[in-house]
Amino acid sequence: MNKDNSIFKILIVEDTAVQAELLRRIFVNEGYKVIIAENGVEGFHSALNHSPSLIISDVLMPEMDGFEMCRKIKNEHNLRDIPVILLTQLSEPVDIIRGLNAGADNYIIKPYNREHLLSRIGDILETSHKQRNKTLGKGLVAAIEGELLNVEAEPQQVLNFLLSTYENALHQYRESLKMDNQLRYLNNILEKRNQKLQASEDRLRALVYTAPDIIYRIDSEGRFTFLNNAVERLGYRPEELIGRHFNAIILKEEIESVSRLKVLPAYSGRTTNSVETPKLFDERRTGDRRTRGLEVQLTKKNGERVVVEVNSSGMYEMNSGTMKKEFIGTVGIIRDISDRKAYEKKIIEQAEILEIQTRELKTATQDFHNIVEKSVDGIIVTDGKGEVRYKNPAARYFFKNNPPVFEFNRSCIKESIDIDIALKNGEQGTAEMQVTETMWEGKKAFLALIRDITRRKRTEEFNKSILESIGEGFIVVDPEYKIITANRAYLEMVNKFDENIIGKHCYEISHHIQVPCFEKGEDCTVKHTLETGKSHSTVHIHNYNGKSVYVGTKSFPMKDESGKVYAVIEVLNDITNRITAEKALIESEEKYRSVVENIGVGISLISPNMEILSMNRQMKEWFPHIDLPNRPVCYRSFHKHQQDGICSYCPTCKTFADGKVHESTANIPAGNEVGNYRILSSPIKDNEGRVISAIEMVEDITERVKTEKILKDKKQELEELNKNLEGRVKSEVEKSQRQEKLLFQQSKLAAMGELMIAISHHWRQPLTALALSIQDIEDAYIHGELDKSYIDRIVSESMGEIGFMSDTIDDFSNFFRATDKKEVFDVKSVVKETLSLYGLQLKDALIKVEFITDNKTYENLPVLGYQYEFKQAILNIIGNAKEAVLSTKENEFEGETKGVIITEVFNRGKRVFIKIRDSGGGVAKEIRHRIFEPYFTTKEQGKGTGLGLYMAKLVIEEHMNGRLYVENVVEGAEFTIELDLINS
Repeated sequence: MNKDNSIFKILIVEDTAVQAELLRRIFVNEGYKVIIAENGVEGFHSALNHSPSLIISDVLMPEMDGFEMCRKIKNEHNLRDIPVILLTQLSEPVDIIRGLNAGADNYIIKPYNREHLLSRIGDILETSHKQRNKTLGKGLVAAIEGELLNVEAEPQQVLNFLLSTYENALHQYRESLKMDNQLRYLNNILEKRNQKLQASEDRLRALVYTAPDIIYRIDSEGRFTFLNNAVERLGYRPEELIGRHFNAIILKEEIESVSRLKVLPAYSGRTTNSVETPKLFDERRTGDRRTRGLEVQLTKKNGERVVVEVNSSGMYEMNSGTMKKEFIGTVGIIRDISDRKAYEKKIIEQAEILEIQTRELKTATQDFHNIVEKSVDGIIVTDGKGEVRYKNPAARYFFKNNPPVFEFNRSCIKESIDIDIALKNGEQGTAEMQVTETMWEGKKAFLALIRDITRRKRTEEFNKSILESIGEGFIVVDPEYKIITANRAYLEMVNKFDENIIGKHCYEISHHIQVPCFEKGEDCTVKHTLETGKSHSTVHIHNYNGKSVYVGTKSFPMKDESGKVYAVIEVLNDITNRITAEKALIESEEKYRSVVENIGVGISLISPNMEILSMNRQMKEWFPHIDLPNRPVCYRSFHKHQQDGICSYCPTCKTFADGKVHESTANIPAGNEVGNYRILSSPIKDNEGRVISAIEMVEDITERVKTEKILKDKKQELEELNKNLEGRVKSEVEKSQRQEKLLFQQSKLAAMGELMIAISHHWRQPLTALALSIQDIEDAYIHGELDKSYIDRIVSESMGEIGFMSDTIDDFSNFFRATDKKEVFDVKSVVKETLSLYGLQLKDALIKVEFITDNKTYENLPVLGYQYEFKQAILNIIGNAKEAVLSTKENEFEGETKGVIITEVFNRGKRVFIKIRDSGGGVAKEIRHRIFEPYFTTKEQGKGTGLGLYMAKLVIEEHMNGRLYVENVVEGAEFTIELDLINS
């Protein structure tokens, strides 16, 4: 600072606190005196009261804008000579005319450069100072780079020239904005592509590590540098083979035929085709010349051999120095083909068997006609148009020698159909007809096999009537888990009366899922019976009508003549009541056992012969020497010196005598002192009311007796201490205040942790922009684009991003600016500021944030209190709402939004209300009365302090005389803050 600027006073009129503070710092650092006004009205009065040397005003402001304020100042005799500079976003040339009509002296365009701003202000102040001292000549005066120049042109000429210059600058500015937007768009595309690339790499990595085949990579020396987990099939962990040569796993006899060092010398000077080319484990060739289908035997860690197929290829990367590709190793896939080899061998064996069977079939075909003629099943061959080509005797009998016309086609082949036939007794029966496509006399035909199933049908109808009468659910399931039949009890159980369930999968109807239940890890009785042919039972949990039901299931096999299971009978029974009762009994027993074992009272079970039957943990600690299997007598075991008779104070013998509860107190010597014990005896009776044992509970009341004695002795001392009660109360109050400050500090640290995350979100974009600018400098240098204009642009853009980050730090430091005195502040502004600081973190968590107010934007809602504490209270409530929203089920919200937090600020009369509403499901009724307690939290251990809502309650109600309460609304919870408004 080369000159004394303290003679100048600058009035800043700006409704945005951050912009006003930024300007104030710039001018104060240069030695100027600064006055700040928040709107046009306040700016005009400040100008009257302080007579500043210069006025800088924003254009858009509440109550009175910059144009109106400028006009009033220029119409005031004592103020008209003060230069007025308007801040503008460079919107339209008409704003220049409005500023000239208002009497403005100059414009400064946002965003402004600090050095240019100071230079411009210095020129204007110097010009104004000299004009007041009348040191200049006639005409217009212009200050350019510190030099004052006279302009003798006509005013209209000057105005036209300046407007054309302004329009040109405006056009260039809009073009720069367009390029800036295009750059941001390209940056966004680049970021999305980087994210897709990262996602692709993650998927590839997951595929490699989960692939069933062994994936390996070896270096140029043949040593393993990577193996996926599939190598464990050979008995090795990947880390056991990393760094070792690949011949460690290849059968020694085959190394000569798969290693390039052993194989390639024999091909020196030879030209090979695709068939003759060697196949190598450590392949260096790529593309079509890489190794495919190399069969080799590997040695497992335990010595076993396994046949594998290897596909390998060389890997190359570009050398940045030589700009040539260099070999870096081999990558390959090893697939176990032992089973395939075994299958190939088996296929060859089966082919030989098939040839033998074909010869036998030719012989058997000769006897076919005789067998068909004697078959009890009807056989009809038709050409599909109704003309019968052949019918055996049984078919002629079934239809009384006049079989009906059957027009068969391919659709008839799928399933068997039931038809009516004639029985020997003259009654009508039922037959099952199965159609297959065949050849007859060299032409395509259809063969119908007709089997009498009259008896089976009648049996099925009989069985069905029986099944319908039983109360348990009953279904028959085929090997594809499709329901063949079901009784009424099952339909009632699954509530499917109006839906045909035959042919549907059992898991679809019983479990309401689309895949078999055993794929979800459940014990499936049907699967067990199909695989083993044996009965099986288990318990499932089914969901019927929104209610979980325990279902006991048992399966039985249905086998054909060969013993193969062709269907499974599954019986289902609702056992919810039994399971619930069993669980309740087990829980009751566990609770009783836990209470007995962990209670601080000794408990023992005494027989009528005064023998000790059992003891709890407390009794065992008191009497570790007692051997319960020997059934010792209590009065000989519970005393240091054995007694020959029952204790005089024993309540247990009285219980055995009259069957009632008795109590007594025993004073037993213990060293140099006396132990005091309270003994309570309770009877255990059988069904006939006879006392079969007694529960004896012993409570050590030695300390209680001592305490009672001490209390009596201390009574007089207490009366004396009460005289000094006032001093002690004061001490406790100070202690409580210190504790309260400690709690505030803990809550503040938690809030600072949340806001540090918010800082990282605010800084992420400018840091990315700076990184891209730095990378662009290198590219510009390489391509020869690094000139002064490029450097100026990069420096300007980088400084802009750094300025934004600096402003962010100021915002966060102001957020935690603590004060010990109450102050008047605008509730609405503070709430909006807190939301803006925390907004990006909520947005990244996919939480939608809304701010609602029914007040006009320029109306304040002033309250009296501690602004910092109020901010922290708001932040604690919003943080609590965020955790509640994120803890809800993911399927409650669709799309990219997990929930919403709505903040509403409004006043009713002399009361202001702040409502923070979330979609987090609300506060459970049983804990609603406790959520404002200190250290109460529903989070997991170590994930919450339980101080947030407690501190918010303390700030609002104790420090600001307001109210804070919570209510459940439709989708979540609504916290309401009520405060008194004060006269502004």
